[in-house]
Amino acid sequence: MVLIQHLFGIPSLRQTHRECEVNVAYRWFPGYGLPGKIPHFATVSYAFCRRFPEELAAEIFEHILNKALNNRMVDSSMVSIDGTHIKASANKKKYQKEQVAKAARVYAKRLREEVNEERSKLGKPPVEEEDEDDNAPPDGGMSEQTVSTTDPECGMYHKGEHEKQFAYEAHTVCDRHGMVPGVKVTAGNVHDSVAWDSVYEQVTDRFPEIRYVTMDAGYKQPWIAQRILEDGRIPILPYTRPHGTRREGFMPWDFSYDEKTTG
Repeated sequence: MVLIQHLFGIPSLRQTHRECEVNVAYRWFPGYGLPGKIPHFATVSYAFCRRFPEELAAEIFEHILNKALNNRMVDSSMVSIDGTHIKASANKKKYQKEQVAKAARVYAKRLREEVNEERSKLGKPPVEEEDEDDNAPPDGGMSEQTVSTTDPECGMYHKGEHEKQFAYEAHTVCDRHGMVPGVKVTAGNVHDSVAWDSVYEQVTDRFPEIRYVTMDAGYKQPWIAQRILEDGRIPILPYTRPHGTRREGFMPWDFSYDEKTTG
């Protein structure tokens, strides 16, 4: 019943129970006939809260993925990585401001090592790690964030210019046929590039034969492309217009038409 709820996007388990009572297809899927009685929605909810362990969802995911692998339904030669925001069941007006630790940048230490290696070749002293505040955490300091009092694990996500809501983000990996070999769920305010490392390692450890990695502009970071290339794979990223300072040279709108010198 819970699987039906998520597959068809039914808002609540109570409504799913009502749909299963009148929909023959919904009755057939869990194995109930027309005269059979559908379990009460409170029974299903209590089972997920008290009876089933937290790792049950991951075990079901692995079981379905193994079924797909055994039937050769997964083509892992090329994968696509993208994040999808999922609205959390939390009132966006019930929150508090808290000082939380910033997410650690996985590539920061590696980048510093490469810089020091190049500086040593040039005879320059190494760059030391910045330590402006002795009380600051080693992962990069603290920042003020909006934390929900209903669901502290979700994050405030700004949807468009004016709308904002508490949400989660599912960083999903798909193959050519739409199968999902890996997924990681984070708070909605975690940037795609921050959660990329764990998703990439999860799927490449299980499928080392991956050749192409397709991503959107949210993952277009130099260190992401560098790591994929160092692993012998090819990153596929979209073109984005250059930002920052203006490039050298002239743009088309820098010229003006001069009747005297033309023709």
